[in-house]
Amino acid sequence: MKRLILIFLLMIIPVLADSEFIDFTNIPDLNASVGINKNVIDLDKYYNGTDLFYKFKAGSKGLEGVDININDGEVDITSNIAGEFSIIFIADNDTDDKESNDVDLSIFGVSAGTITRSSDFSPAGSSVVMEVGEKKSFAASGENVSAEWYLDGLKLPETSGTFVFDAVIVGTNELQVTVNGVSNTWTILVEEKEVIEEVEVPVIVTSECGNGKRESGENCQSCPSDVQCSTGSICRNAICIKDESASNIILWVGLLGALILVFVGGVVFAKKKGYLDSFSLDFVKNIFTKKKKEEVLPEEVEEDLTGLKNYISENLKKGYKKEELVKAALGQGWKQEQIDKILNVKEELKPLENYLLENLKKGYKKEDLAKAALEQGWKQEEVNEVLSKI
Repeated sequence: MKRLILIFLLMIIPVLADSEFIDFTNIPDLNASVGINKNVIDLDKYYNGTDLFYKFKAGSKGLEGVDININDGEVDITSNIAGEFSIIFIADNDTDDKESNDVDLSIFGVSAGTITRSSDFSPAGSSVVMEVGEKKSFAASGENVSAEWYLDGLKLPETSGTFVFDAVIVGTNELQVTVNGVSNTWTILVEEKEVIEEVEVPVIVTSECGNGKRESGENCQSCPSDVQCSTGSICRNAICIKDESASNIILWVGLLGALILVFVGGVVFAKKKGYLDSFSLDFVKNIFTKKKKEEVLPEEVEEDLTGLKNYISENLKKGYKKEELVKAALGQGWKQEQIDKILNVKEELKPLENYLLENLKKGYKKEDLAKAALEQGWKQEEVNEVLSKI
């Protein structure tokens, strides 16, 4: 039994000795420069023990802005700012740990970034509005700035002082940057890109007056050089009509001549017979007394609006609005009363127009309404006329 106890003690004592025995000597002050410093110190030279791994914590002067990395005892130090700091190294073997002295760390050089205020970030402000497809740069001022970027809480691989945000999806995003312990957050609102549709109004093809050709839209009133009325015709209300005044003059001249001949012959005959010896000829003066001739106005001839009617009808079928077509027609020289003649339906067709308009607004199709109107007694040409003006 004693022999077994002795063997157990001989086995356990080395293990206890190894787990508890961690020795170290004071670590001297450390110096580094702004930037990356590789293998500043080898901790294996100052600690004595087996199966050691190392860690650290901030000393009395802090380590804000300084990154420490320990690999197999070799210490790498990275800093973007210059200043005085301190660090405590810790050696551990899973059962025990030993802290070093508070090691002073002096970092020399020019700070890579001096951001301490919100004004050092751009764009200024906390809210940014962007459109889909737009790109915008977000930045922290300073040279060689090392920053941490977070988009909607997710850390980004970008570490420079500038980050370009690409607005791809509509929505709200939160972008945060941290430099030297100072953070700034932007709320980015991405909106749909506004698309302004331009309505293309069809242009009425105008003719060229003076080229010696009669073209669409030309008449004897708008272009008399190209549209000339034939002999015996005159231009009235933009169309050529027969000149009734010329034929009337010829007729009256012929009749007057015949009457004069008959009258003179009658007078000569009556005088020879002695019928006029006691007869006064004063009535002859009355015959030739000039009477005021009433002016006979020619019948008003309906003007040719076929071109305007076809233009409005065809483009209404294509889906253009009446207001756009009226504006275009006025710009081409047509008068408002001419346009009204094309667009306004006859008084007797007003009930049919009201019926079609009301039911079109309710979503009924033109074909169904036309069929229903025919069944109610309206004629096909009446239905077609009203539909062409809606």
